[in-house]
Amino acid sequence: MNKKRKDRSEERPRSVRVLLRIPIRVLGESSAGQPVDEVAETLAVSRHGALVKTTTGLRPDSKVRVENPDNHQSATFRVVWTKAKPLDGVWHAGLELTAGKPTLWGIKFPFE
Repeated sequence: MNKKRKDRSEERPRSVRVLLRIPIRVLGESSAGQPVDEVAETLAVSRHGALVKTTTGLRPDSKVRVENPDNHQSATFRVVWTKAKPLDGVWHAGLELTAGKPTLWGIKFPFE
C-alpha cells in the first residue's frame, strides 16, 4: 500500500483560527542570524499559535518571544515556517506556541 504524505497545507489545524490584527513585539533571531526586536502584527491567532507579519525574516525552527503590549503578557513560540512577501516588503511567519498561554491574545476562543 503506497500512502501519499499530505502536504502541510492540507492538514487540518489543531484549533480554530481567528482573524485578529493586534500589535505585538517579536524578539528572536533573523534568518541571517541577527537579533530581532521589532514591533509586528498578528494576522490570525489560535490556541496553539499565530500567523504574524514582520519586517524581518525569522529563522525557521528558532524560538521567539512574543509580547502583547496591550495586556503585558508574553509567550514563547517556535517559528514553523516563513514566507517573504517582496511586493509588500514584509514577511509572514507561522508560529507554534511552546510556552505560555493563549490568553496572550486577549480573546476567548470559540468552543472546539
